Amino acid sequence: MEVDNKIAERSIRMIGSGRRNYSFFGSDGGGGRAAIIYRLMDNCKLNHIERRRYLHYARERIVDHPINRMEEPVPWNVAETLNQFRRGAAALAA
Repeated sequence: MEVDNKIAERSIRMIGSGRRNYSFFGSDGGGGRAAIIYRLMDNCKLNHIERRRYLHYARERIVDHPINRMEEPVPWNVAETLNQFRRGAAALAA
């Protein structure tokens, strides 16, 4: 067990820095949408997905995606697909 709480402090750093910025979203709805984006980006980090790659992947597929299957393009469901692509690109570069 660690003596300090650096791990916990690092995990909530984004919340603390975002708290000051939430007042500039203009409305409660804007703040809620920002919270969703922050949550998606944090899930990308937890699933070892590059954030830009995930946003590009989701933006390409979300247009024609049925609303009743919105659980499919979330980061933890596409992590394997996106990480396979990254491993393949790394192998080609080597």
